[in-house]
Amino acid sequence: MQSLLFYQATLDSLRATIAIIDRDGAILFVNRSWREFARENDTDPQQVSEGCNYFTVCEAAAAGGCPEAGEFLDQAKKLVSGEIEEFGFEYPCHSPQQQRWFKVRVTRLLQDNNGRIVVAHENLTLIKLAEENLRRREDLLDRIIGISPNLVFIKDSNGRYVMANEAFAAMYGMRQEEVIGRTDSELLVASGLPEEETTAFHRPDDDVIARAETVISEEQPFTDHRGMRKWFRTVRAPLVVDGEVRSLVGIANDITRNREQEQAVRNAQLRLEAILNTLNHEVTLFDNGARVMWANQRACEHSGSSLAERVGLECNRYSCHVCQGHEDCPVRAVIASGQRQQRTVTTPAGMTLALSANPMFDSNREMVGAVLVVEDISERLSLEQQLRQAQRLESLGTLAGGIAHDFNNILTAILGFTELCLDRAKGDQVMKEDLDEVYQASVRARELVEQILTFSRRTEEDTKPLDIALLIKEAAKLLRATLPSTITIKNRIGRDVGMVCADPSRIHQILMNLCTNAAHAMRDNGGTLSLSLAAVRYSGQERLPHAQLVAERAYARLEVGDTGCGMEPEMIPLIFDPYFTTKETGEGTGLGLAVVHGIVRDYGGAITVESMLGKGSSFAVYLPLAGSDARTTVVERVVPQQSGNGESLVVVDDEQGITRFCKKVLEQAGYEVHTENDSMQALRYIQDRQQQVDLLISDMTMPGLTGEKLAQQVRLIYPDLPIILMSGNRAGIPDSLAGCSAIETLVKPVGRERLLATIRKLIGSDTASSA
Repeated sequence: MQSLLFYQATLDSLRATIAIIDRDGAILFVNRSWREFARENDTDPQQVSEGCNYFTVCEAAAAGGCPEAGEFLDQAKKLVSGEIEEFGFEYPCHSPQQQRWFKVRVTRLLQDNNGRIVVAHENLTLIKLAEENLRRREDLLDRIIGISPNLVFIKDSNGRYVMANEAFAAMYGMRQEEVIGRTDSELLVASGLPEEETTAFHRPDDDVIARAETVISEEQPFTDHRGMRKWFRTVRAPLVVDGEVRSLVGIANDITRNREQEQAVRNAQLRLEAILNTLNHEVTLFDNGARVMWANQRACEHSGSSLAERVGLECNRYSCHVCQGHEDCPVRAVIASGQRQQRTVTTPAGMTLALSANPMFDSNREMVGAVLVVEDISERLSLEQQLRQAQRLESLGTLAGGIAHDFNNILTAILGFTELCLDRAKGDQVMKEDLDEVYQASVRARELVEQILTFSRRTEEDTKPLDIALLIKEAAKLLRATLPSTITIKNRIGRDVGMVCADPSRIHQILMNLCTNAAHAMRDNGGTLSLSLAAVRYSGQERLPHAQLVAERAYARLEVGDTGCGMEPEMIPLIFDPYFTTKETGEGTGLGLAVVHGIVRDYGGAITVESMLGKGSSFAVYLPLAGSDARTTVVERVVPQQSGNGESLVVVDDEQGITRFCKKVLEQAGYEVHTENDSMQALRYIQDRQQQVDLLISDMTMPGLTGEKLAQQVRLIYPDLPIILMSGNRAGIPDSLAGCSAIETLVKPVGRERLLATIRKLIGSDTASSA
């Protein structure tokens, strides 16, 4: 009895539903789990409890369409008859509320000869659901791995592939099933890929197996079966079972495009850095903390430190030429305001710098720092100043030339009529002396006008190739005699400097004016006057001393320096202006340097000046050296005055004083003279007179028909008619008449003797002989 109670208690403690039935199907015993299962499924426990027939229940279920119930009956009968010892199978038993699975196992009761059997039902629902969930997860993982562009593979400890996704197999040009079970060597033989590269790609696999550690390869090259070279970032991890590495899993991410993009970004960055490093500007990048992120070579060279030394430095510790503190730092101002900042500063060394600080933004328009550009604009400002000065002097020269033209017309009449009055005043000594004063004043006025014309580049000169070194040496000898003994002269005149195509008197004028100014600057305390002459040539990479100079051209450089009082900086741009002078009233006209500037500019050269108050000044004159094709202009000898013999002359000038003067002078000399103040009237007069005009004298500048146009029209009628053209501001035959014969030009004011001599030169001397 106690044994029966013990077995019953033991069976009641089991979770499986257990029943003992006899060979006819009658239920002899059910445990507690059996009864509870019946109640949970709304089954009357009395129908499946002791005394009921389990075979009858199964027959009813089989008749109701449950194939598992029919299978149970067939197997149970075999078990009872002794054909089999046991049987079991799994079957579903779903309720309206949930899905369930069970496993039934039926065995003979041990040591029982009455054919009784034990029926045990075990609930597999949780296991089945877990298996189904695991299966779904495995299917999902398989699909994810299958469609993943990354290479995913699993290798066992022997190096054979257990799993490989489609992307991995495609690298070898194979299907997934062709990869499984093969080693790397076998895949190489099958695919024909380069052995060294592929072996290197898989070499880290051995490290994972040997060390049981995850290995990450940042960049690995691999050439696929099509010959395309790709780059991968590969992570390999060991799969450990019972403390032993049984296999490894690897995931390789194709970083080829990222690597190409990164390389393109690096290349673009290198190109940008190369461009910035070629600039003459200083370029520095700062972060939002005003710390240096990068600087170009120019900025590093200026600070005297390398890029590595500068990165991370704050702006106030970096030589940005303006930062005396946070309040005046343009970089910090940009970071604070997000607005562009521009400044111009002057360094203690005298350089003028333009600073431009601009904000830097990322793709989201977030400010990430600032860029500072520093440009040395000293040379540009100097060139702009030179250009403004050249334009100002050009304008002054144009104005001076126009004034000189009108003034020369006036001087022509004054000088001419004064000469006529002097002829009539021979018996009146007092009047003659007064007229001489008028004449001398007019001559001085003529010389002043010549200086103005020289400044305005409107005079023609006797230019020829000169040995400038020899000319300067000779002039220096004369200079010594004119300077006080308190001034010492130092010469550094080079030999074989070359030839300069110029007028000797103009070169002498340049030297005398510069040396006179230098002596005046040292007259109180004495000093040293230095003269130097050398040939110079500037390459295209060098900074030219003056904007009007040309690179790769040879120049003679004449420098005149003194140790005198010097000049204030604001005075230097004005010294070449006409009538500007630092001398006391009555000590100078203010035309000396203006004339020098006009001569030098007319010769295609330039003049520069450096001066410091209390230290002295230095003037450098650059004159182009002449080539082997330089030509010399021959000065015509002035023909002495000769009398006329009734030749017919036509004088045309819009100034009545000049025509009256010419009429009196020429009629006194024996010529028949017709004057006109209108060039069109003169042309009609010549056309009417036909062949009765022997010579035409015309002013160049007249309203309506200029002297040049009048000469052209007259030459169409009388090709051989001699012509004299008079100009108030220039000499030389116009280009339109350059090929014509019997044409002369005279610069006003024209004296009587020169006018008569030019007339006799053009119309011959036979009449003079007969006279």
